Amino acid sequence: MESVALFHFAECTNVISELNKPEPNLNVIRWLNQHPTAFISTITKAELLYGVANLSDGKRKRQPSQATDEILALFENHTLSFCTKSAEHYAKVISDRQKQGRPILMADALIASIALANGLTVVPRNIKDFDGIDKLALFNPFNP
Repeated sequence: MESVALFHFAECTNVISELNKPEPNLNVIRWLNQHPTAFISTITKAELLYGVANLSDGKRKRQPSQATDEILALFENHTLSFCTKSAEHYAKVISDRQKQGRPILMADALIASIALANGLTVVPRNIKDFDGIDKLALFNPFNP
């Protein structure tokens, strides 16, 4: 069985936001087209919705909101939740990174834990956010 990718929505430039750009990174678009069964996590969904909610009202907010709704609709049946198995991985991820002297953002640790629980590859732009997590597969589609 092929591993499927788990998308991570980072604060800055990221994989999913490429879908909304007028001139998206072609490597990312190519990768997305080659992996139609990829997943996002409920954490990624929350980050996307937070990004829209944090915008000021008006046209500036309506356009990203519509685009986000369309993206979330694409992943409606491909969204993974944090579960008991994820919780077990989460404890180790947080502990290991603290022992390495490399604290990790809670959202990144949750995403990594969901990926580990489901045997998936995390696909962030910024690989270093996830470096040092035991048994976590990573792939940056911006630089394949």
